[in-house]
Amino acid sequence: MSVLSFRARARTGSLISTESALDAATRIRSTTTDQELPDGRVSRSFTAEDGETHTVSSRNLQDVAPGNKLSCAKKARVALIAIFSALGSALFGLDIGYIGPILESSSFKHDVAHIAKEQKLDSGKEGLIVSLFSIGAIVTAFPVISSYFVDTWGRKASITLGSVVFIIASIIQATSDQVSTFLIGRFVAGMSIGLLSSVIVLY
Repeated sequence: MSVLSFRARARTGSLISTESALDAATRIRSTTTDQELPDGRVSRSFTAEDGETHTVSSRNLQDVAPGNKLSCAKKARVALIAIFSALGSALFGLDIGYIGPILESSSFKHDVAHIAKEQKLDSGKEGLIVSLFSIGAIVTAFPVISSYFVDTWGRKASITLGSVVFIIASIIQATSDQVSTFLIGRFVAGMSIGLLSSVIVLY
């Protein structure tokens, strides 16, 4: 069986002499020590081939309770992250839920559709208003587009971007005084929800 080699580099980057993997593993195992520091960190060190002590790992135990259980602060943080992530999916259901009553409201008919409150909105316009939201969601949820944001912007930045776009779309819809402007707001809102629905799953 061939002899494996273990090569270690000093902090200066120079190459130290080569020793067998078995000798290196034995030396590291026998010289490894763990030390709990006053600030709550645990420092793990070993003696290198040149006799110098190197720290190979350290971690902060302040947020870890005994028995490897998460502390209350850690659980609260995880819960807040989960709630924050769920908002993206909640917005999808929220929009689907509130668009129906809005189309039937007298204020929408008077201020946006410019028809009498007794009249019914044209079925073609009504269908377009509802469906444009889903079309916008399909556009940004398309793998080519959603993967661009995830790979280039990252998950957190993409979620933030989707939230900002949704706010802008909500402002457009709230201030629209004609159906065409409202349709633009619906499409933009759908684009934000499509992005959020794609990214939050990965987040």
